[in-house]
Amino acid sequence: MEGPILLPYPAALAVYALLAISGLFDCFFGFKIFRATLSMLLALVGALAGGLLALHWAPDNMSATIVGAVAGLILGGLLAFQMLRAAVALSVAFVVGLLTASLMQQEAEWLRLLSTAGAALVSGGVAALLVQPALMLLTAFTGAFRFVFGTWFILGGPDVLGIVEPVTPAWGDLGRYGLALSAFLVLGLLGWWFQQFQHRSHQE
Repeated sequence: MEGPILLPYPAALAVYALLAISGLFDCFFGFKIFRATLSMLLALVGALAGGLLALHWAPDNMSATIVGAVAGLILGGLLAFQMLRAAVALSVAFVVGLLTASLMQQEAEWLRLLSTAGAALVSGGVAALLVQPALMLLTAFTGAFRFVFGTWFILGGPDVLGIVEPVTPAWGDLGRYGLALSAFLVLGLLGWWFQQFQHRSHQE
Protein backbone atom coordinates (compact mmCIF):
# COMPACT_ATOMS: atom_id res chain seq x y z
CA MET A 1 0.00 0.00 0.00
CA GLU A 2 1.43 3.35 -1.02
CA GLY A 3 1.87 6.14 1.50
CA PRO A 4 0.51 9.68 1.23
CA ILE A 5 1.70 11.95 -1.57
CA LEU A 6 4.26 14.34 -0.09
CA LEU A 7 5.04 17.76 -1.56
CA PRO A 8 8.12 19.98 -1.38
CA TYR A 9 7.69 22.83 1.07
CA PRO A 10 7.11 25.63 -1.53
CA ALA A 11 4.32 23.62 -3.16
CA ALA A 12 2.76 22.84 0.21
CA LEU A 13 2.99 26.53 1.08
CA ALA A 14 0.99 27.36 -2.06
CA VAL A 15 -1.61 24.72 -1.18
CA TYR A 16 -2.07 26.07 2.34
CA ALA A 17 -2.19 29.67 1.07
CA LEU A 18 -4.96 28.70 -1.35
CA LEU A 19 -6.81 26.91 1.46
CA ALA A 20 -6.49 29.94 3.73
CA ILE A 21 -7.72 32.45 1.13
CA SER A 22 -10.62 30.30 -0.08
CA GLY A 23 -11.47 29.48 3.54
CA LEU A 24 -11.76 33.15 4.48
CA PHE A 25 -14.17 33.81 1.60
CA ASP A 26 -16.18 30.69 2.41
CA CYS A 27 -16.38 31.57 6.09
CA PHE A 28 -18.12 34.89 5.46
CA PHE A 29 -19.75 34.45 2.03
CA GLY A 30 -20.04 30.66 1.73
CA PHE A 31 -23.81 30.50 1.22
CA LYS A 32 -23.71 32.83 -1.77
CA ILE A 33 -20.55 31.27 -3.21
CA PHE A 34 -21.87 27.69 -2.92
CA ARG A 35 -25.21 28.52 -4.51
CA ALA A 36 -23.66 30.60 -7.30
CA THR A 37 -20.99 27.96 -8.04
CA LEU A 38 -23.54 25.16 -8.20
CA SER A 39 -25.77 27.22 -10.50
CA MET A 40 -22.91 28.12 -12.83
CA LEU A 41 -21.58 24.57 -13.05
CA LEU A 42 -24.96 23.04 -13.82
CA ALA A 43 -25.79 25.83 -16.26
CA LEU A 44 -22.54 25.20 -18.15
CA VAL A 45 -23.14 21.44 -18.15
CA GLY A 46 -26.69 22.05 -19.41
CA ALA A 47 -25.48 24.37 -22.16
CA LEU A 48 -22.88 21.84 -23.28
CA ALA A 49 -25.38 18.96 -23.24
CA GLY A 50 -28.03 21.00 -25.05
CA GLY A 51 -25.59 22.18 -27.70
CA LEU A 52 -24.19 18.69 -28.32
CA LEU A 53 -27.67 17.19 -28.49
CA ALA A 54 -28.81 19.80 -31.03
CA LEU A 55 -25.58 19.29 -32.99
CA HIS A 56 -26.21 15.56 -33.08
CA TRP A 57 -29.75 15.91 -34.46
CA ALA A 58 -29.04 18.87 -36.74
CA PRO A 59 -25.30 18.88 -37.52
CA ASP A 60 -25.56 21.53 -40.23
CA ASN A 61 -27.88 23.91 -38.39
CA MET A 62 -25.92 26.38 -36.26
CA SER A 63 -29.11 28.12 -35.10
CA ALA A 64 -30.43 24.86 -33.67
CA THR A 65 -27.14 24.33 -31.83
CA ILE A 66 -27.32 27.82 -30.31
CA VAL A 67 -30.96 27.34 -29.28
CA GLY A 68 -30.11 23.96 -27.74
CA ALA A 69 -27.21 25.45 -25.80
CA VAL A 70 -29.34 28.33 -24.50
CA ALA A 71 -32.16 25.96 -23.51
CA GLY A 72 -29.67 23.71 -21.73
CA LEU A 73 -28.18 26.72 -19.96
CA ILE A 74 -31.59 27.75 -18.63
CA LEU A 75 -32.57 24.21 -17.62
CA GLY A 76 -29.22 23.68 -15.90
CA GLY A 77 -29.65 26.87 -13.90
CA LEU A 78 -33.17 25.87 -12.87
CA LEU A 79 -31.99 22.38 -11.95
CA ALA A 80 -29.42 23.88 -9.59
CA PHE A 81 -32.20 25.18 -7.34
CA GLN A 82 -33.69 21.69 -7.14
CA MET A 83 -30.31 20.05 -6.48
CA LEU A 84 -29.22 22.52 -3.81
CA ARG A 85 -30.90 20.50 -1.05
CA ALA A 86 -29.18 17.26 -2.11
CA ALA A 87 -25.80 18.97 -2.54
CA VAL A 88 -25.99 20.54 0.93
CA ALA A 89 -27.09 17.27 2.57
CA LEU A 90 -24.24 15.31 0.95
CA SER A 91 -21.66 17.99 1.83
CA VAL A 92 -22.73 18.11 5.48
CA ALA A 93 -22.82 14.31 5.71
CA PHE A 94 -19.31 14.06 4.24
CA VAL A 95 -17.79 16.65 6.60
CA VAL A 96 -19.48 15.26 9.71
CA GLY A 97 -18.58 11.69 8.74
CA LEU A 98 -14.93 12.67 8.18
CA LEU A 99 -14.77 14.49 11.52
CA THR A 100 -16.40 11.59 13.37
CA ALA A 101 -14.01 9.06 11.85
CA SER A 102 -11.07 11.26 12.78
CA LEU A 103 -12.18 11.70 16.39
CA MET A 104 -12.76 7.95 16.84
CA GLN A 105 -9.48 6.66 15.46
CA GLN A 106 -8.65 4.91 18.73
CA GLU A 107 -11.99 3.05 18.93
CA ALA A 108 -12.82 -0.42 17.63
CA GLU A 109 -13.29 -0.59 13.86
CA TRP A 110 -16.97 -1.64 14.04
CA LEU A 111 -17.78 1.17 16.46
CA ARG A 112 -15.93 3.70 14.34
CA LEU A 113 -17.77 2.65 11.17
CA LEU A 114 -21.15 2.58 12.90
CA SER A 115 -20.63 5.99 14.51
CA THR A 116 -19.36 7.55 11.28
CA ALA A 117 -22.28 6.20 9.24
CA GLY A 118 -24.83 7.23 11.88
CA ALA A 119 -23.43 10.74 12.27
CA ALA A 120 -23.30 11.22 8.49
CA LEU A 121 -26.87 10.00 7.96
CA VAL A 122 -28.36 12.05 10.79
CA SER A 123 -26.51 15.25 9.92
CA GLY A 124 -27.28 14.83 6.21
CA GLY A 125 -30.97 14.33 6.97
CA VAL A 126 -31.14 17.41 9.19
CA ALA A 127 -29.28 19.45 6.57
CA ALA A 128 -31.80 18.37 3.90
CA LEU A 129 -34.59 19.77 6.07
CA LEU A 130 -32.75 22.97 6.99
CA VAL A 131 -30.84 23.81 3.81
CA GLN A 132 -30.04 27.47 4.36
CA PRO A 133 -28.90 27.34 8.03
CA ALA A 134 -27.03 24.09 7.38
CA LEU A 135 -25.17 25.52 4.39
CA MET A 136 -24.25 28.68 6.29
CA LEU A 137 -23.02 26.62 9.24
CA LEU A 138 -21.09 24.24 6.99
CA THR A 139 -19.32 26.92 4.96
CA ALA A 140 -18.61 29.11 8.00
CA PHE A 141 -16.86 26.36 9.95
CA THR A 142 -15.10 24.56 7.10
CA GLY A 143 -13.94 27.95 5.85
CA ALA A 144 -12.74 28.93 9.32
CA PHE A 145 -10.84 25.65 9.64
CA ARG A 146 -9.06 26.14 6.33
CA PHE A 147 -8.19 29.74 7.12
CA VAL A 148 -6.89 29.12 10.65
CA PHE A 149 -4.80 26.02 9.91
CA GLY A 150 -3.72 27.28 6.48
CA THR A 151 -2.48 30.54 7.97
CA TRP A 152 -0.86 28.73 10.89
CA PHE A 153 1.14 26.51 8.55
CA ILE A 154 2.34 29.59 6.61
CA LEU A 155 3.48 31.09 9.93
CA GLY A 156 5.36 27.91 10.88
CA GLY A 157 2.56 25.77 12.33
CA PRO A 158 1.86 22.05 11.87
CA ASP A 159 1.07 20.30 8.61
CA VAL A 160 -2.39 18.99 9.56
CA LEU A 161 -2.96 17.59 6.07
CA GLY A 162 0.23 15.52 6.22
CA ILE A 163 1.46 16.58 2.76
CA VAL A 164 4.98 17.68 3.66
CA GLU A 165 8.05 15.57 4.46
CA PRO A 166 8.53 14.89 7.32
CA VAL A 167 4.85 14.40 8.16
CA THR A 168 3.78 16.34 11.24
CA PRO A 169 0.53 15.98 13.24
CA ALA A 170 -2.42 14.63 11.28
CA TRP A 171 -6.20 14.88 11.73
CA GLY A 172 -6.33 12.72 14.83
CA ASP A 173 -3.97 15.07 16.70
CA LEU A 174 -5.97 18.28 16.28
CA GLY A 175 -7.13 18.20 19.90
CA ARG A 176 -3.58 19.04 20.99
CA TYR A 177 -3.81 22.54 19.51
CA GLY A 178 -6.21 24.28 21.85
CA LEU A 179 -5.45 27.86 20.79
CA ALA A 180 -5.86 27.15 17.08
CA LEU A 181 -9.07 25.19 17.68
CA SER A 182 -10.42 28.03 19.80
CA ALA A 183 -9.64 30.50 17.01
CA PHE A 184 -11.36 28.14 14.55
CA LEU A 185 -14.51 27.96 16.68
CA VAL A 186 -14.67 31.71 17.28
CA LEU A 187 -14.07 32.53 13.60
CA GLY A 188 -16.63 29.89 12.55
CA LEU A 189 -19.28 31.39 14.83
CA LEU A 190 -18.44 34.89 13.60
CA GLY A 191 -18.69 33.78 9.96
CA TRP A 192 -22.00 32.02 10.60
CA TRP A 193 -23.41 35.11 12.34
CA PHE A 194 -22.21 37.36 9.50
CA GLN A 195 -23.84 35.16 6.86
CA GLN A 196 -27.10 35.16 8.81
CA PHE A 197 -26.95 38.95 9.23
CA GLN A 198 -26.14 39.43 5.55
CA HIS A 199 -29.06 37.24 4.49
CA ARG A 200 -31.52 39.05 6.78
CA SER A 201 -30.31 42.43 5.57
CA HIS A 202 -30.80 41.33 1.97
CA GLN A 203 -34.38 40.26 2.69
CA GLU A 204 -35.36 43.57 4.32
